[in-house]
Amino acid sequence: MMTLAEMKQKAQKEKMKMKMKLKLKDKNDERDKKEKRERLRHDKLKKGKNLDVEKRAVSKKDLESDKSKGLSIEKSSMGSKSGDLEIMVVEDSDIYDFDKDRVGRSFEKGQVWAIYDDDDGMPRLYGLIDEVVSVKPFEVKMSWLDLQNNGYEWLAFSEKMGFHVSCGRFKVSRKTSINSFNIFSQLVDCERVAREIYCIYPKKGSVWALYSETPFDAEGRNLSSKDKRCCDIVVFLTAYSEMHGMSIGYLEKVDGFKTVFKIREIGSHAVRLLESSDVRLASHQIPSRKLSGDEAPNLLKDCWELDPASLPPDLLTFGSGR
Repeated sequence: MMTLAEMKQKAQKEKMKMKMKLKLKDKNDERDKKEKRERLRHDKLKKGKNLDVEKRAVSKKDLESDKSKGLSIEKSSMGSKSGDLEIMVVEDSDIYDFDKDRVGRSFEKGQVWAIYDDDDGMPRLYGLIDEVVSVKPFEVKMSWLDLQNNGYEWLAFSEKMGFHVSCGRFKVSRKTSINSFNIFSQLVDCERVAREIYCIYPKKGSVWALYSETPFDAEGRNLSSKDKRCCDIVVFLTAYSEMHGMSIGYLEKVDGFKTVFKIREIGSHAVRLLESSDVRLASHQIPSRKLSGDEAPNLLKDCWELDPASLPPDLLTFGSGR
């Protein structure tokens, strides 16, 4: 027969065991919910209802003949088995043709590419090329890369606030077939740290759009869609470091150009140091090309031309300044 002390000890053990079971159940439920959300997202892609967003560059003459201004959206059956493909038409850049960097022959097995999302058409998604089936007609087999939370509070908070997190550790996920290269933005310079794990962080010299910090300091219910889209364009002067953070320079529009930017030389936000956790502010990387200054008259050195397909619409106007 058990003593009173033994009975209390047994009851305590049973209580702890029950708590562990409940905790494990909650964790599994949360994982199942996340997997369900991912399945829905990828199923929508397969049906051509979610992420089949193509971007086409069009000349000024084409825009004028179509009576279009800035960014316009059309429907087309090109590149989609469903016949319901959304095409976002983008104006030409000032100097460099960024479409030359994303043609059928640009793709190789093992590459990671940034992909336009269906939120506002910016390249915040990533895919791993598993196989190039055909160049003409274009078809690749691809695996999605899904962000790993890893318990970071700032990451969970950003997702809860409705901000897509574009930096961190990504795991190979569901496979799909893609038959249009126009959903791809650019080749991503990333690090493979395990068999199915890739780390994506800003590199030195890369240009990114950053979310405004104000929405992160406010409560989610007070945020408007416009607030969430506020962003700055920056160039990373150092690569991301978990220990030391990173250094950035703010860019501003060059007078007389739509897609050419330079570093802001004066003001409190010319150059800035960021903590490693501030990487949550990164909206997306923008394909860029460093200019020498000889490409056009009255063009200064140390300027960057940015891909108009990855610029917010309000920046696709002739400069001056921001």
